[in-house]
Amino acid sequence: MRSGWVAGLVAFGVVAAVGLGALVVWQPWRAEPAWLFTYAADSATFTDRGDGAYRVSFAGGDEQFLAFTDRPDRDVASVELDVMQAMWPSMFDSSVPNAVFIEQSPGGGRDSVVVEVRDVSVVDSQLVMDVQVLAETPADRGLSIGGNAWEDIPEQVGAIRLLIDDAMGPIVTASCTAEPGSDETFIMPQDSGELYAYAQACEAAGGTVQKIFSTNRDGGNGGAGQAD
Repeated sequence: MRSGWVAGLVAFGVVAAVGLGALVVWQPWRAEPAWLFTYAADSATFTDRGDGAYRVSFAGGDEQFLAFTDRPDRDVASVELDVMQAMWPSMFDSSVPNAVFIEQSPGGGRDSVVVEVRDVSVVDSQLVMDVQVLAETPADRGLSIGGNAWEDIPEQVGAIRLLIDDAMGPIVTASCTAEPGSDETFIMPQDSGELYAYAQACEAAGGTVQKIFSTNRDGGNGGAGQAD
């Protein structure tokens, strides 16, 4: 497993981050920033599910996503894979995100393809994504960063990078089974460090953390999902 990576492929503005699960640099002059997400892995397998749909299974991937906001906020956070999986339905319930896969080939070239990300899961500590290619063949749109678009989706690729477009982070209400009444609310992903610390303290007390994710900023459970 590698720790975080610096998203040098991003042209929206250079963001540098140290790959620590609890790292957050929060600049709160805008209350509700939109977040973009990056991820990297040593390799990935694309399983054809028909009609342009694929299941992407990553191997040797980062233990977290790197999240960042566009200017003028320039906030940075890291999100653990299981937290990202739990956050996903509430972040993208109204519209699935677009993403760019970029493979660094052994010969030094880069191949890329743009997809819709339909779902994410974590299997044996590795990220799995269900995606839909946004063209019959990726090269139809000429969507390439630094090299050639794939003519066909390969079954196996080497080192790969992923950029997911923006979303509003959900509200998380967390409770610890070892400490009834200890509920706390976190705004994600900027409070990911605080949520991580809360979970560590709960586990040290012999409990487990239950989380409820909601997109409702005004109270209630609009767009809510639950995760242990």
